[in-house]
Amino acid sequence: MRVVLAPGSYAYEPGGVPLVAGSYSAAWVADCLARGWRAKRPGDRLDVAGQPDMAVESGAYGPVVAAQGQHYVDLARLCSLPADTHQAGLQAASGSTFALGVAFKAALEQLPAGSTVVVGAARSAIHDGGAGFLQALGGAQAAWQLTAPYQLIVALSDAMALSGLSGAGANLSALTDLDAVQVQEIDRRAGAASAQCLRQLEAARPAHRRQLLTQGPRLTPSAWGSGALGGVSLILAALGANLVLAGNYYAQATDLVQLAGQAQLLVTGYGQAFDVVAGSPLETVGQAGLEHGVPVVALLGQGTLGRSELAEAGITRLHTLDEVLDTPWWQASSEQVAQGLEQIGQRLAQAWSR
Repeated sequence: MRVVLAPGSYAYEPGGVPLVAGSYSAAWVADCLARGWRAKRPGDRLDVAGQPDMAVESGAYGPVVAAQGQHYVDLARLCSLPADTHQAGLQAASGSTFALGVAFKAALEQLPAGSTVVVGAARSAIHDGGAGFLQALGGAQAAWQLTAPYQLIVALSDAMALSGLSGAGANLSALTDLDAVQVQEIDRRAGAASAQCLRQLEAARPAHRRQLLTQGPRLTPSAWGSGALGGVSLILAALGANLVLAGNYYAQATDLVQLAGQAQLLVTGYGQAFDVVAGSPLETVGQAGLEHGVPVVALLGQGTLGRSELAEAGITRLHTLDEVLDTPWWQASSEQVAQGLEQIGQRLAQAWSR
């Protein structure tokens, strides 16, 4: 039997944003499942195609992208969410995306003209609308000159907007110790700052870029995907970058779709899920299963999903680590989590291998 193991990262997500501290990589999870499976069915072929989470282990994508002749700039790792809500509140109140601009500028200056540059982007507590980022690039005109020789792709951990009732700014209440009034003021400042940056970029836009970038919906702080990196994704979109969901983009980079076409079973997973988020491993692996008519088994650390939602996502069967652990997985030791994953791997092998 040929099986594809394509789990995502396992990370605890208070407020809906994965924490880097205490997380387990997609590759680690896949290795644990593989050990369990091989203990029961050593003759089966296991293809490993882990689907890392941009917000947790964004650097894991680097070798994949480099192998495709593209260049990866990992900004997600530079502004990961602090586990401490007070520290996250300090970042939200006074943090700046200036350092991200410095890192991005330094990276581009080392790359040959004509390169395709993939920028890893995730949400964080920093929320200045991308104003610091644009300042670090030298302002609007310098930003156009810097990015002009490159094709930019922003790989987003999610599609949340910067501002609005369901935006990254409003979500700061769940990530920090700030009250609703403080969060509203921070979001108001970020929205105003990003709007000013967009006006500056529009005024400085080179004539030969005008027709290209005026096509499609107008960019605003409430635009799709603008909430990543404190608003940096919105600035990059204004500079002509293509915003894509990282899960969908890297499912192709890891040959997930091709592997699914040759498999009899797909196994995926995620640390925490109460719905099937677009671009998540559950969605990307499930859709690959639907495309090729291959059953998909999902293993959650924690979560509940309805039957109709599972069926729509292409997931045949759902398991959780609660089945084998006596404590929530994020409170268990790494040895306990590894043993739990191996036990699930053994159970799956016995239930599915023929």
